[in-house]
Amino acid sequence: MAVALRAEGIEIPGLEELVASVLFADDVAIVAESEEQLGRISEAWAERWEMLFGVKKCGIMVCEDQELRERVKGTAWHLQGQEVPIVSEYTYLGVTMQEDDGESMSVFQEKQVQRLRTLAGRLRPFLSSKSIPSLVRFRIFRSLVEPIARWGLELIGWSDLSGKLKTAYSQCVKALVGSSSKNTIYSIYCLSLELGVPLLEDLHFMARARAFYKLRSLKTFIAVLMANVGVPYRKLTWTTGVPRYLKTYPKLDLGKPWSEAKVNLGKYLLARREKEYDDRRSVTAWKQARYVNTVGFWKVAIFHSGVAKGVNWVVRARCAGIWTVKRAIEFGLVDATTVGGKCAACMVDLGETPELQHILLDCTKFEEARRVLEGVLGAIPETLPPDDRTRVLLRGSSITAVEGIRFSLGQKWSGANAEGIGEPKLPGFALLAKFCSLVWSWGGVFSE
Repeated sequence: MAVALRAEGIEIPGLEELVASVLFADDVAIVAESEEQLGRISEAWAERWEMLFGVKKCGIMVCEDQELRERVKGTAWHLQGQEVPIVSEYTYLGVTMQEDDGESMSVFQEKQVQRLRTLAGRLRPFLSSKSIPSLVRFRIFRSLVEPIARWGLELIGWSDLSGKLKTAYSQCVKALVGSSSKNTIYSIYCLSLELGVPLLEDLHFMARARAFYKLRSLKTFIAVLMANVGVPYRKLTWTTGVPRYLKTYPKLDLGKPWSEAKVNLGKYLLARREKEYDDRRSVTAWKQARYVNTVGFWKVAIFHSGVAKGVNWVVRARCAGIWTVKRAIEFGLVDATTVGGKCAACMVDLGETPELQHILLDCTKFEEARRVLEGVLGAIPETLPPDDRTRVLLRGSSITAVEGIRFSLGQKWSGANAEGIGEPKLPGFALLAKFCSLVWSWGGVFSE
C-alpha cells in the first residue's frame, strides 16, 4: 500500500516523497491534505487489490484544525458503501489519541493505570506465591509487567508521569515479596534495588532517551522528520524537548550511538535516584547498613527449598517493610495506652528497643524457632551492640568497628562460592528465612 500511495499524501519538510500512510504490522493509518483526497486514496487502493476495510474498526478524526473539524462532522463519510463514524478519540497501537491533543496523554495514562491494575490483580496470586521459586516470579515480572508498563512511555513528557501510574506499577513490585499493595511504610526505591527491578520513572526516562537515539538512525521518513523539526506554531515539540532535557546531563554526548549513551545514562539515573530518595528515613537506614552490597540473594533462593516465604520476609525486614505493633502505634493505627509498648508475643516492655530487633534476638516466644539461627548468631561478635547484630544478621555491615573494620558475615551469609554456616553448610539468609517463616506462621506479630 505504501508504494501504491506514493503519488498521494502530504508534504513533510526534508522529504522528497509524499507521505500518505503510516504502517505497522497489519495496521495502517492514512493521512491526507483534504477530505476528498482521503476518500480517493483509500477507495482506489482497496478496489485495485480487491480488499475490504473493517469499517467497524475505522474512524475519522481531525486534530487541532477546528474549522476543518466542524466541516468534517457535518459530512457523512462512507467507505465501500459503509458509513465511517466521526470520532473524538481513537486508539491506535494501544495509544488513545484525542482530537484535542492536549488531553491525549492524560487519557492514555488513565487507561495504562487500568491495564496495570487489572494485570496486578490477575498476577498477584502468582507473583506472591510462596511455592513458586523467586527467580521464576522475577522473570515473569520482567517479561509481563514491565513491557506493559513501558508501552508508550516515550510519548509522556518528562514531568508528566502520572502518580497513579507509578502506584499501579509499584503494586506489582510489592507483590513479588507478598506485600499488600496498600503497604506504604517502606521505600519502593529500596525494594527495587533489593529485587533488581527498575522504577517506573527510570523506565520512562530510558524509553524517551532510547527513542530519541534510535529514531534518528532508522532508514524511514521518521529520521528525516526528526532532522526537520520546524513547526511554526509550536515552540516546543517532542524532537526538540527531549534533547534539550538530555543536555542537562553534561557528560552525555548526543552524537554517540545508543549502545554507549545508555551506559552513561544508567550511571546518571543511579546517582539521581540516590540523591532524590536520600532524605527518607527508611532509605537512610538501608544505606547505613550497607544492604546495597548484598542485594540479589532473593533470586538465588531458588536453590534452597522451603525458604521462599521466609526470604520475602527477609527482604521486607531489610527495607523496614514489616508492620509490627510499634510501627502501628507510630502511624496512629493502634492506641498506645492499650498496648503499652509491649511485645505482642512475649508481652515484655520494649522501651526504646525496635520490635524487629527484639524478635530476632531476644523474644522468648520464639526461643525454640531461634535455634535455627544458632550458627549465624554464633558467628556474630557478642561485643557488637544489639542494633549492629541485627544489621549483620540481615547481611549488612556493623556501624561499630571490630578490629578496625565494619563486621559482616560476607559469603557465609550469601552462600557465594559454596560458603555457608553449620553442617550441612547453608547460607545465612536461608537459615534466617526459615526463622522468619516460623515467626510468620505464628501470626501475632507480623502482618501483610
